[in-house]
Amino acid sequence: MDDCRDILELCGVHKTFLDGVQPVPVLKDVNWTVSRKDTIAIVGPSGIGKSTLLHIMGALDRPDAGKLLLNGRNILSLDDAGLARVRNGVMGFVFQFHHMLPEFTALENVMMPARIAGIAISEARGRSEELLDRMGLSHRMHHRTSQLSGGEQQRAALARALVMSPPFLFADEPTGNLDIDNSRKVHELLLEIHAEKKCALVVVTHNMELAGMMQTQITLRDGLVVDGDIPVHAANGLVFTP
Repeated sequence: MDDCRDILELCGVHKTFLDGVQPVPVLKDVNWTVSRKDTIAIVGPSGIGKSTLLHIMGALDRPDAGKLLLNGRNILSLDDAGLARVRNGVMGFVFQFHHMLPEFTALENVMMPARIAGIAISEARGRSEELLDRMGLSHRMHHRTSQLSGGEQQRAALARALVMSPPFLFADEPTGNLDIDNSRKVHELLLEIHAEKKCALVVVTHNMELAGMMQTQITLRDGLVVDGDIPVHAANGLVFTP
């Protein structure tokens, strides 16, 4: 894909949750643009809406108001099935808990997004084997994921997230369940994949080592996106600086 055309924009996004009967605004008029050159860490204490922001950006959740534009098209206007097709094709996800299917091998797990997209089994297998080899798992690809270590499972999950060559890679606490050595391996892989695949990388993390590797670090304050100590509003185009 052309880097210049792969632009994701949040426009006027609002999200409120209910705490019992009390509404709690989490996101207030968030405007944000991400392109493939970006590496961004969303940081801050638990409960401020970091994962909510990431999930709306990745079309895993719908806001109460606002738009999610992919190359100028509001994909939130699609029905759930249409949105799932877009998500499968252009967005990769890695979570704290890998969500691999234990009854299938690592290779079968990685192939699934491609098979769901209707890609021929031979091509899906070839892509998946190449990615698992890239993750240092060529000797483990025929093992069931329940037989893999935590670090191996997370690297397999990263391979699965990349099998459709998505322009946007989202990671929600990707190393929150790993020890220091495995965390660093995943950190390095995320940055290497960004450089090699030219995909945007947006990470929610409490790990400041990982956050420090990103070009930009942002947080949320009172529902607003904040860069440093200054709320970033739509008026300035949400241009973030490291």
